[in-house]
Amino acid sequence: MNRRLLILLCHIMVALTALAAGDTTGVVYSVVKMQIDHLPEMRIPRSGHQAMYVGDELVVMGGHTSGFVPTPTAEYLANNTWHTLNMVYTHDCGTCVRLSAGQILLIGGLERELGIGQTFTVERYDPATRTFQGFSCLDKKRAFASAAELAQGKVVIAGNWYNDDYIECFDGKSRSDSVKPVTMQRSAPVVLQVASDEAIIFGGIDTHGTQQFCTTVDCYRGEPFDVPLLGQWSPIFMVRGEMDFFVGDKGQGRYEYLVPAANADGQVGIIRVLGKQFELLGTACPIPMRSPWSEISYGQMLVDRKARRAYLVGFGKDTRLYVAAVDYGKASPTRGAPVTLYYSEPFNHPWIEAATALSPEGDLVVTGGSPNSNYTPFATVVRLHVAHVRAEQAGWRWIFWGGLLAVAAIGAVVVWGGRRARQQGNAEALEHDGQAAGRQRQELMQRIDQLMQERQVYLQPDFKLSDLAVMLDASTVRVSRCIKAERDCSFSQLVNRCRIDHAQRMMREQPDVKMSAVALASGFANETSFFRVFKSVIGLTPKEWLNLNA
Repeated sequence: MNRRLLILLCHIMVALTALAAGDTTGVVYSVVKMQIDHLPEMRIPRSGHQAMYVGDELVVMGGHTSGFVPTPTAEYLANNTWHTLNMVYTHDCGTCVRLSAGQILLIGGLERELGIGQTFTVERYDPATRTFQGFSCLDKKRAFASAAELAQGKVVIAGNWYNDDYIECFDGKSRSDSVKPVTMQRSAPVVLQVASDEAIIFGGIDTHGTQQFCTTVDCYRGEPFDVPLLGQWSPIFMVRGEMDFFVGDKGQGRYEYLVPAANADGQVGIIRVLGKQFELLGTACPIPMRSPWSEISYGQMLVDRKARRAYLVGFGKDTRLYVAAVDYGKASPTRGAPVTLYYSEPFNHPWIEAATALSPEGDLVVTGGSPNSNYTPFATVVRLHVAHVRAEQAGWRWIFWGGLLAVAAIGAVVVWGGRRARQQGNAEALEHDGQAAGRQRQELMQRIDQLMQERQVYLQPDFKLSDLAVMLDASTVRVSRCIKAERDCSFSQLVNRCRIDHAQRMMREQPDVKMSAVALASGFANETSFFRVFKSVIGLTPKEWLNLNA
């Protein structure tokens, strides 16, 4: 086979792979902007609370409100309105367990304002009647505990905050008893059911909030055992139920979980736990720890078992929300699981200690949290459309496989063609090479135009070529050359043209608006820059242009 044509075929395969990976790639992660819906604000600002969907109904429970005061209330969202419920006790940084019978068990929490003390309290939420019932008492005061349900409704509980830890068990009826001591004191450990009547306890921070790398795993019934991996990866501090991490099938006795963890350098990964076996889940690339705008801090993880996707939810100092989606259902032994980083537009406050729930549609709903202080929680609720974005991306797979089949067909023709075909191939390959490059540029330019027109990325004053390249999963050189070839301008000229178009539309629709407001709303850093660019592009000052087009 002609060597040049062989190289051309390889180039086409790489190009098609890159095109198919425009939103999900097995080599590098993709960056995708999320659609955000603002839902009605909760009636009570909350932080340290629990949030979950009970059936189709979003419910938030407990936490503390303004002034760092625990609130004995819950709320549910129905008909686009929040409705307040009275709880029996307060559960600020308490534990929440979904019971197989359909009810919700709430356990312990901080005793009083300012996050002081622990409580004995246990109550149950019945979604059928939307009522809370206090009916039991813990054997040990607890806050920042974790729990898992076993057979016959028994619940294993471990973990504590500024108090001694001990493994205890709620009998499923009304009594809770201490069972055995722990090998290491922990807050917010991971508690997972690994057999019908067995649970394991590991990870977590110490009882005073310091991250620890402990290789010992405690067992509810059995003896402790050692996992060397936990000496390198420590589960991320978060008070979540085991079902947020469950990916197995309890009906078939397969107790499998995905647990978020971080190493000593702060890099986040995912530990796969199958029974008492631990391994690091392979991913196509490391979990992204920063975006084009900010470093990312992850605080929660939820698993969509239907879509076979794990979502790490985080925030940045830039006040954006971030979601690192790991498609564990598409993991391969050699390439790992594909990773996608979703991001939002900046909000007017940072997101710390928010509670996230997975909706029945597969989207994420973020509720409450604190901007910078436990004394000033907020009531904001937003829906992050990660499920819909995923559906839009699926079509690229057909392009990839179709392109791959086309390449295979071309290869077959070349291999089995005659000597005459090989001779003609040299000239045809050169022509085809240029055509393929042109098509790739056009397709990349279409994606650039989409980002500019539909997502209006140019409205960000600090938007850079490197930011655009990350969003496109392409190099800055390739993006710059594409813009030059397709639009005969530089990246900055393209961005400024979009900003000027936006400013002109704004001035037509709002002729009385101040020019300083137009400048800032169009993505310019200041009014001086706006006037300078407008004059260079249009040949007139903004006011001169407005007078001619009023």
